[in-house]
Amino acid sequence: MNRKSYNKIASLWDEERTAFYGRECDYLDTFLAGLPLPSMILDLGCGTGRPMAEYILTRGHQLLGVDQAMNMLEMAQKRLPQGMWVAGRIEDFQSTKQFDGILCWDALFHIERTRHPELLAAMASM
Repeated sequence: MNRKSYNKIASLWDEERTAFYGRECDYLDTFLAGLPLPSMILDLGCGTGRPMAEYILTRGHQLLGVDQAMNMLEMAQKRLPQGMWVAGRIEDFQSTKQFDGILCWDALFHIERTRHPELLAAMASM
């Protein structure tokens, strides 16, 4: 359901989601402040890469973005080729890589709350 909906609105989303809302940048700066440069960041539910992934990459970090909406991922890849982009659902994503930080901004609410503990445990092991 989410994949189809986000693929359908990808262009509109990309036009509207170009900047931070409220204190998002402050929160992201706090997250990044404790990490060495460059760090490998996992961005689950990355969408088009704006503004979160874009900000992280311009700060000298590496990034692997995961999203199930291919239309959004294509925009992220085109705009931010220095990032790595993977098509997939947050619930199914697995990696043998270790990440220095994991971002799951405005995405977890799409997943049934009963699944959150297992997903957070999986993230903690990455």
